[in-house]
Amino acid sequence: MYNYKKFIFALVALTSLSFGQFSQGTKTVDGELAIYAHEGDNITVIELSLGQFLADSWLVEGGISYMDIDSVDSDTSFELSASYFMNDRVYAGLGMFLPEEGEEELFVNLGMLSPFMMSESVYLNPSIEYHTESEVFTLGLGLKFFFE
Repeated sequence: MYNYKKFIFALVALTSLSFGQFSQGTKTVDGELAIYAHEGDNITVIELSLGQFLADSWLVEGGISYMDIDSVDSDTSFELSASYFMNDRVYAGLGMFLPEEGEEELFVNLGMLSPFMMSESVYLNPSIEYHTESEVFTLGLGLKFFFE
């Protein structure tokens, strides 16, 4: 039982060290692939974004996304967002999609970072997102790379 407690303590200590690197000036590259169905359509979304921490807990990102609907219709849109990191792992964000055609759309999201393959700079980024205009929830899984 004593070894079990030491293992838990070591695991928590290592985890907190690995997440303690996000500070002002840290940059990020984020990519995501999402596949979902909406009103009978199969939709594939590919996103790429770049960001920077303006303060220790505030990340601002800009990106581009490509959406394909049943290989018949496609759309490219730009994205601006800001995320607040409640701790070094969990964040909440607010952003706006700016499509080439149509109206812009606000979204809110909640995500949690998890180290990918024991890396100190690459994280799995599962998230849930709600689009306010279309009233659609999406679940996504991406990779986020942090660097100075």
